[in-house]
Amino acid sequence: MKGKQGSISSAVPLTRDGYFLTASHCVEKSRMTLVLATRDRKMTKRPVRVVWRGDPDERGPDLALIHADLDPLLPFYPADVTQLSPGDEVAITGWSGLSAGTPNGGTAAGRVLSISGLKQDRTGARWRVIRHDVPLNSGDSGGPLFTPDGRCLGINARVEVGPRGLLGTKWGMAGSPERPLPGYVGEAVAPEPEWLRSLIVEDRKAKH
Repeated sequence: MKGKQGSISSAVPLTRDGYFLTASHCVEKSRMTLVLATRDRKMTKRPVRVVWRGDPDERGPDLALIHADLDPLLPFYPADVTQLSPGDEVAITGWSGLSAGTPNGGTAAGRVLSISGLKQDRTGARWRVIRHDVPLNSGDSGGPLFTPDGRCLGINARVEVGPRGLLGTKWGMAGSPERPLPGYVGEAVAPEPEWLRSLIVEDRKAKH
């Protein structure tokens, strides 16, 4: 997804009628363009409409629901986050690999570090935060965190790199096999399915 300042981020197709999830900090009010493969495997681009956007500054989720008038190639199916445990294997993919010339995108794997309880803000949004150790690159914000069988857990929103992680990156020092990137934490936002479904249903009704 491209913003008006030339910024690039990722988005996750949810439905065949053009609803996507991305990170709130990736969303701009105008001149956003979604670039993707359609069901007939052709690359296309469409303007984006923001359906709902969280406000992290007001303790909301770094999450946005957007819509584009097209059919995605294949939407992600949601995973049951309540069945997730620390240590479970997860993976990510995003725009960074495509922009670097990797045909199938940039894919990396790691493990879950923790899962928060269910959060809720003043707007009624409901979500969980999944912390993981999968390495994220510029352009991966808004892309999926998914299970080994390809089900989407949430969208990647931010990273934390502590002093140990900065030193490890600078000097090329890896950690243990269980934690190869010490001092590094990625965060994904996992919307509560019923709440997310209600947003989509309401928007569909408003369009007709």
